[in-house]
Amino acid sequence: MEQMINCQRIQQLDIGISLDFAAREELNPIFKKLLSNENSLRNTQMLSGYSKVYSQHGLQSAVEIIELIHQYGEHHLLPLDYKYPFYARFNWDFFLLQIIFSMILGMLFYKCCCIRKSKSNKIKKD
Repeated sequence: MEQMINCQRIQQLDIGISLDFAAREELNPIFKKLLSNENSLRNTQMLSGYSKVYSQHGLQSAVEIIELIHQYGEHHLLPLDYKYPFYARFNWDFFLLQIIFSMILGMLFYKCCCIRKSKSNKIKKD
């Protein structure tokens, strides 16, 4: 399951493509297509640079990370949901719908069960 999620993430970042199954004859055009795509080549070089830097330690590593961010930008470091509105990012819209639905169900239950019982008790007493 985790590998499928990683494959989807690789396609989202336009670093590569995922294949279910491919024969040898199919691989050559796929590699050519991948290497000819300017955007995927740039993203692959960026990730290669980051992986080399993260394998190092110390102050030089921090300097090289800052240089890579300056060169490629910081958009890939942001979470996927940073463009969502505030209420959607923290699921407030979903929680609000749950609260409203619960209140409606509670009101219906109260009107159906509690009010009828009290009316029937008043009729019996009279």
